[in-house]
Amino acid sequence: MNAQDIFAAAIRSHESGELKRAEQLYQKFLFHYPNHPKALINLGNVSKDLGKYHKAISTYSKALRLQPNSTEIYYNLGIVLINIGKFREAEHSFELAIKMNPDFAGVYYYLGISQKGQGKNEDAIKNFSHAIQLNPELIEAYNELGLALKRVGEFEQAEKIFRKILDLDPNYAIVYNNLANLIQKQGRFSEAMNYYNCALDLIPNFCEALFSRSLLHLLKGNFEKGWLDFEYRWKLIDVHKKKFDKPQWKGESLTGKTIFLWAEQGLGDTIQFIRYVSLIKKSGSILVVQCHPYLLEILSSVEGIDRLISKDEDVLDFDFHIPLLSLPGIFKTTLDTIPNDIPYINPPPEYKDKFHEIFDPHDKHFKIGIVWGGNPQNRRDYDRSCRLQYFQPLLELNDVSIFSLQKGQQARELDKYPDGRINNLVQLLHNFADTAAVVMNLDLVITVDTAVAHLAGALGKQVWILLPFCPDWRWMLNRDDSPWYPTMRLFRQLKPGDWKGVFNQVKKALNKMTTKKKPH
Repeated sequence: MNAQDIFAAAIRSHESGELKRAEQLYQKFLFHYPNHPKALINLGNVSKDLGKYHKAISTYSKALRLQPNSTEIYYNLGIVLINIGKFREAEHSFELAIKMNPDFAGVYYYLGISQKGQGKNEDAIKNFSHAIQLNPELIEAYNELGLALKRVGEFEQAEKIFRKILDLDPNYAIVYNNLANLIQKQGRFSEAMNYYNCALDLIPNFCEALFSRSLLHLLKGNFEKGWLDFEYRWKLIDVHKKKFDKPQWKGESLTGKTIFLWAEQGLGDTIQFIRYVSLIKKSGSILVVQCHPYLLEILSSVEGIDRLISKDEDVLDFDFHIPLLSLPGIFKTTLDTIPNDIPYINPPPEYKDKFHEIFDPHDKHFKIGIVWGGNPQNRRDYDRSCRLQYFQPLLELNDVSIFSLQKGQQARELDKYPDGRINNLVQLLHNFADTAAVVMNLDLVITVDTAVAHLAGALGKQVWILLPFCPDWRWMLNRDDSPWYPTMRLFRQLKPGDWKGVFNQVKKALNKMTTKKKPH
């Protein structure tokens, strides 16, 4: 077989989906013609399709030295860069492709994707819109445009876009799911459930819709249905389940067995669901728990844990494993059977008097700890976090002392209050045992939906949590209390984004509380 026959065979294999064979043939051809631009481009495309992204980048780079003005190379290189999370570099690659061909709709679509990855939502909206102008049938661009509009709070426009897609293709299951997510955020829960079901009628094993529907069931308090589909979270792209050579516990007898519980998600989730240790321990098992290092000291107080290890430590031998958030489903938890024997967490004994000098026992002021920002990496943080400025009305109350429990970059907002009206404790809070010790000296914690809310609730301290209009599933709907934490009170937005209204509620409630006898 001569070189041209090898190249032709490579193209045929590539077109028929025989990627590994195509890769071998292109490499064989390039051995004879190492500077053949089309062969390099095709090999890069095969490497891209095989998921060999770094090899694809290297191959495209060689091709660019031969054809520096190739739209095709910059376009495909940008897609590869998106796949490895290099959104800024991808954006630059697409911009170069547009210089070569300003009428290529696909380039504008992927340019928007690269900008979305950097949080440049307004820029992404412009490029998705331009892609649609160039190609009105590019449904993927409509879908991404709808999602981008949703991210910037343009719900009405986003809904119009999603409905436009359904006019173009009424069998596009992904859009039914996205539309359901959108209208759920607006409080149209029955309608959202209907659209999740529409998506699942089209694709019965549509994991994202199954998981999203489970969250809606849980939000509405339908725990029996919710826990069942909640397990579909493991099928989603952004959730990575640990792999073990031992089985996941499904409820079998644990007598004489070792079970390994591992924290799968955030710190707050771990604090909330560690309560299930008490139920597992009744089975006569040996219990090993793995958690984030920040939680090691505070979780050491949880009764029933035989060994507590960091997520960075090697796991000892065990018979079964289970992620913490799968436990409610195993125990068939209902609203009436939530284990809420509070407190189930306590500060370690050595922390009891650690901050005694800060909190004068003779001080008659009502001591309030505040948190206004969650983890910025959380995909819902834009919705659940607020700004410190909203707490301003609380600073005007008499006989109240405010203590900041805020950590992270949001704590910099305290620089706007240098007059000491807010006591900044950020330098004292090295782990959650420190935070717990501080909370035990407070009369009340007021916080957005963060791990501190769970910590205060698990400690049995009074905690008020500030919720967005459509909250996380665990806070449910139409109630100001929580079955998970008896000492918690919920304050909800009455319309999306209305933090001012929430704080008006809080100030009124706080006025009533502080005029009564201060609790002990």
